[in-house]
Amino acid sequence: MRNLWLERNAAPDYVRAEKHHIGGFYFDILSDGLDRSYFNGVRDRGYSVGVYAAHSQHPLWLPLYSESGARHAELVHARLEEIAPRTGNSHPRVQFDIESVRDPEFYVDCFVRWRQLRPTRDTSWTFEPRQCGPGSWISEKLVDCVTQLGIRVVPQFYMGPSPSEPWDMRPVAQDVEMASVRSRFPRAAISGFYDAALCRDSYGWDGFAFIQGRLPA
Repeated sequence: MRNLWLERNAAPDYVRAEKHHIGGFYFDILSDGLDRSYFNGVRDRGYSVGVYAAHSQHPLWLPLYSESGARHAELVHARLEEIAPRTGNSHPRVQFDIESVRDPEFYVDCFVRWRQLRPTRDTSWTFEPRQCGPGSWISEKLVDCVTQLGIRVVPQFYMGPSPSEPWDMRPVAQDVEMASVRSRFPRAAISGFYDAALCRDSYGWDGFAFIQGRLPA
């Protein structure tokens, strides 16, 4: 399925989504106006719904920030409970965007606590490219944790954005990146994350795209 991230407080561009055969929208979990009714309205138009939550000290994301992985999971859970209580396992799906930490125990604590709170929620984790190669900080314990807890991994096929270069979207070799991730994680639990600016229909992509404003008109 083709899933498209939306900027904070952005509404889906259904015309553009139909043109590019988008199947699902992922909303910034801290966006205004998100609730069960809103999500149901998107679903009723034939789209799946997800939310993404970033772990960052950037002011935009401070409400979800913690130096504790378990606490980060609790904050995401609390926000989901606020905007989508009593919803199904895949409505909305949840994607963690944790990139600023290189301590595998943070991730283990986060995902274990998340599964204690949300044992069956459809969940994924996206991360920057070049994290699974030789000398990777991703420990076998973290790989086993993610695999056993049923969390999909979504490697990004572009560099950035970063605080210094917010639109530094240099592509990386997708075959190399995917081979590296597949050497660590089960093949069936991996999806790619593409720069939406490249996601024309002829590209034949499947997975996730960053971000609606970059999707060709």
